[in-house]
Amino acid sequence: MPQNPKVFFHGGVYFFTMSVEEGFMFPPNPLVREIVLKSAAQAQALHPLEIGDVLVESTHIHMIVRVLDPSDAADFVERFKTESAHAINRLLGRKKRTLWCEGYDSPLIPDLPTLISKIAYIYENPSKDGLTDKIEEYPGFNTFHLRKAASEGRRDLLSPVEYRTYFIPRPAFTPLPDSATLTEKDYRNYRRTLVRRKKRTALVVSPNSILKRFGIESEAELRQVNKQIIEEVRWREEKHRTRRTKEVRAVVGSERLRNTPIGGEYVPERDGRRMLVHSEDSEIRRVVIEWMRALIQKGKEVLARWKQGETWISYPLGLFPPTGIRLAEPIFW
Repeated sequence: MPQNPKVFFHGGVYFFTMSVEEGFMFPPNPLVREIVLKSAAQAQALHPLEIGDVLVESTHIHMIVRVLDPSDAADFVERFKTESAHAINRLLGRKKRTLWCEGYDSPLIPDLPTLISKIAYIYENPSKDGLTDKIEEYPGFNTFHLRKAASEGRRDLLSPVEYRTYFIPRPAFTPLPDSATLTEKDYRNYRRTLVRRKKRTALVVSPNSILKRFGIESEAELRQVNKQIIEEVRWREEKHRTRRTKEVRAVVGSERLRNTPIGGEYVPERDGRRMLVHSEDSEIRRVVIEWMRALIQKGKEVLARWKQGETWISYPLGLFPPTGIRLAEPIFW
């Protein structure tokens, strides 16, 4: 089934999801954390997106982002995937193997209730997936602590947070020993050697700047919304805890997760159409989808006219035209 085309608007807030290929896992150890941070920092430096929330699981990554320049959205994802794939492939001694699934999901978030719900969804993932009992116990990279601190008034609500990382050239990544025998300490030592004498950089995260997009600007409002997010996460975690108790199932646990080998076995369960928009309000969702579909149809009409030679017609803002439209056949003498 063909996927929906991407629609990005200046200032729009989107829910990004990138998934790994079948047969590969991204374990939450110090080395993988460094690769994720350095790859995201490089992507953000070249293609600036305002990042509000992040969670890295073994099989997928969720991000809440605000698009500053629509042309940077797809390039950010491509750069992140490319840099992280090169690093992992070199660590595993693989050549040009695919790490990430093709494409990514990026529905628009048009309203505040949906934003709160999606942020809570991100942080309930470790509990929902049976990895840890609550988000604080999850060892993979995530930004939940920023939301929690903001809800308790323990940090400057509008200042961005920098996660320090390093510019690590691709040749610096050398094959690991048999990853099945490596421990968290081994990964930590390799990471320490890898970053030695490297230039520093940072991934910048601005959780509350995302909220300003929806008119939440005062400190009291920001604290209240962050408190709502925390309460929603707690409610969802309790729901998953109750389900596990009924099913007599335990969580994987943080220690086992940290010692999972890079590239462990994995069979994806996700299947379905990528969405244009998420909204808790069905009427908002209907209106936005109809508007987006009309925009996409206009893009198709403009493309058809381009093929007839009418290339002066502007392509609709928010859509991205295909490159290399053939307007004539070459003649060879």
